[in-house]
Amino acid sequence: MKFIRAAIGLLLFVPLCSRGQIVIGSNVQMSASGTPDVVFRATSDITNGSSYDFAGTNLIVNLAGGDQQITGVLVVRDLNVGGGGTKHINRAMTVTNSMTFESGIVIPRAKLLYTGAGSDINGASESSYVSGPFSAQSNGRLTFPIGMTTVGYAPAYVEDGSETHDVTMQVMGTGAGLAPATGEAELAFVDNTHYWQITTTHPDGVTGLNSRVTLSTTHVVTPSELSPVVVEASATNSDAINLSSSSVAADAVTSRLKITQPFLAVGGSIEVDLVIHDMITPFTKGDANDYLYIQSIEKFDYNKVTLLDRWGVPVKEWKNFTNYDDPVTPNTDGYDFAKLSPGNYICLVEYGFTDGPRRKKSQMVTVLKSN
Repeated sequence: MKFIRAAIGLLLFVPLCSRGQIVIGSNVQMSASGTPDVVFRATSDITNGSSYDFAGTNLIVNLAGGDQQITGVLVVRDLNVGGGGTKHINRAMTVTNSMTFESGIVIPRAKLLYTGAGSDINGASESSYVSGPFSAQSNGRLTFPIGMTTVGYAPAYVEDGSETHDVTMQVMGTGAGLAPATGEAELAFVDNTHYWQITTTHPDGVTGLNSRVTLSTTHVVTPSELSPVVVEASATNSDAINLSSSSVAADAVTSRLKITQPFLAVGGSIEVDLVIHDMITPFTKGDANDYLYIQSIEKFDYNKVTLLDRWGVPVKEWKNFTNYDDPVTPNTDGYDFAKLSPGNYICLVEYGFTDGPRRKKSQMVTVLKSN
């Protein structure tokens, strides 16, 4: 196999000794064997005019200049963004292992695809992120280090990715025009300062992802009396559907329900109080009251539930209780409520958010035995 050392030498030598452009001409033939490491620090533009995309090498690119143009199809093992300025990706680029953002905004004018693990995207911040569409293809949680200049860094995450289908996300500016859909009584606010658009190569579209999402709340001003939630819509200037929240962190909210629509935003839900249903009838299987039921428990990411008998002795304790008929995360502990003696019990619930205050509620619950 031919190996054009002069071309590799140009790639390695120029950025170390000059601020000139790195150019691989269209008439240069290149080949490599043994997946060698090719590392360069580029302080100016990069142009790959050849048909060689470096997929057969371990190409490590350190962008170290200010404004830079990257032209030509490239497959990069590691991409490190530094030096400030704007980095224009003018042709398709695939990053297979890791991305590190130090300083500088990346603007993809062609497909920028990441196929590494989500945990290997590091350092994205207000000074360095992708402003434009960013695609990911990998199993597990997908990270989208995205934002836009009028908003700043507003990352998003897809909880369950795929090795066979690309998922693309982009932060968009004002103009969402979303409002709570009819019947969304708990949804009292939708932030329209920016929104996220998600697309995928999955043949069933976004629904086929079968995944929840996490959105940044850093640049969202949710009224203090409301709890952040994820909302979705089929288009801009349309109805927003409340996906609720399965968890709320200091700077992010994760949807409770899985996404089915391509437009996502952060909304605000009215304060929700728990309702502990006061009757259990476990001796008539198939009845709606076969199990302990706590309405709205799923809207909080922390809870501890204790069932006490009439003498105050705990008979059952649950940590992170979910209802037994929950459509997303049904309780599968198999507890048999029929072994409880008929009579009155006290249900104590401590609940709240991981990073917020805890609240407590108690309710007498009656276990009935039918004749």
